[in-house]
Amino acid sequence: MTHFHENIAVLLLFFVVHLLIGAALMARTRGRPWLWTIMESAAGDAARRLNRGGRSDSDRIVRGAVVFVVFLLLAYGAGSLWALMSRSNWGWAADLFLLSGAMTAMAPVAVMRGVGRRLADQKTNQARDILARHLREDLTQADAHMLARKAVEYGIESLCVLLVGPALAFALFGAVGVFVYVMVMAQHRIYGHIVPAQLHFGATVRAAERLVNLLPAVVTSLLVVTGAAVVSRGKPAMAATLAVQQAGRDDSLNRGMVLAAAAGGLGLALGGPRRWADGQVRPAAWLGAAAETARTEPAAVRQAGLLAFVAFLLFALGFSMAFMMRI
Repeated sequence: MTHFHENIAVLLLFFVVHLLIGAALMARTRGRPWLWTIMESAAGDAARRLNRGGRSDSDRIVRGAVVFVVFLLLAYGAGSLWALMSRSNWGWAADLFLLSGAMTAMAPVAVMRGVGRRLADQKTNQARDILARHLREDLTQADAHMLARKAVEYGIESLCVLLVGPALAFALFGAVGVFVYVMVMAQHRIYGHIVPAQLHFGATVRAAERLVNLLPAVVTSLLVVTGAAVVSRGKPAMAATLAVQQAGRDDSLNRGMVLAAAAGGLGLALGGPRRWADGQVRPAAWLGAAAETARTEPAAVRQAGLLAFVAFLLFALGFSMAFMMRI
């Protein structure tokens, strides 16, 4: 058995365990996996120390590039050490533990389910509290429709970043791929936004995100299109069309592709302006058909959760077929 098929076998085992545990703990809307928490904390510390005000634009660009390269080398080294550890007889257990810290499919579904239920019961503050644990945006003034929209965006984006991306990285490159992917995307989440304070410091990581997350975004969009053909009232043709036509409207081409596919498949308007927790605002275009409204209802959140779950099953099925066919 090749390393590729060994990695797929571990992934399939993780999917089964994750599905069973996630279904049993569906009421929990916990935070991010442990590897993301560690790397996002490190990226945040570096940004606070090295991206302070008063520095020139060129200085910020250089500092951001140096931080990115240093973190990339550290991630590569940590992944290489983990890969060596995984060569033992119990290496599969180490890989399962690593995947538990880098991947999740059921947690975003649980978040969407929890937010949708609380909004339906008119418990807006409880829905806001759930989302606040997962988003870096300012939701203090968000009404029920905006919270519903943000829940959908979080769930669909997480399908790409917290499931498809790490899984493809592990299947193709093993532990090294997981560490590198999570490090790049963690840096992008912390200081890769196009806002004045991060514009120059995050230039390098934005370029890296376009490359590292392109394949996961394409695969996620295909999963959303296929899933839209399964869920009730889904629009697969519109999902495919908007994923191609509107991907460039978002600051991140990859994020725009995934959200546009979801907007088309679910018949929603997603995207739009974003206000970050530090008060910075980024104007952005809306994604979706022209006739759609941004007044997202709780029922749409539940439908998005179902779509994400179907996409997860389709993704696992694809890996199962690849394993059986030995491709």
